[in-house]
Amino acid sequence: MAQASNGQEAATMFRQHQPDVTLMDLRMSVMDGVAAIAAICAEFPSARIVLLTTYDGDENIYRGLQAGAKDYLLKGMRRGDFSSNSGCF
Repeated sequence: MAQASNGQEAATMFRQHQPDVTLMDLRMSVMDGVAAIAAICAEFPSARIVLLTTYDGDENIYRGLQAGAKDYLLKGMRRGDFSSNSGCF
């Protein structure tokens, strides 16, 4: 398990650890989540990344999914609310 404080560090940590699943915040410093997802998926096309965001309907969710994320979760979701949003996972 690893934790990154910005998107650039997230891409570096992914290369080092190659996790089964990655939770990626959309709003980060240095490199945002969408750019980090694109960088990771360019190198690791089968990466399984789930977006983490505060706002449902955020345009960046669409951008993140286009960049290679498999699904997204809202930060305010309760445990009972978990289900695949897009059916990809």
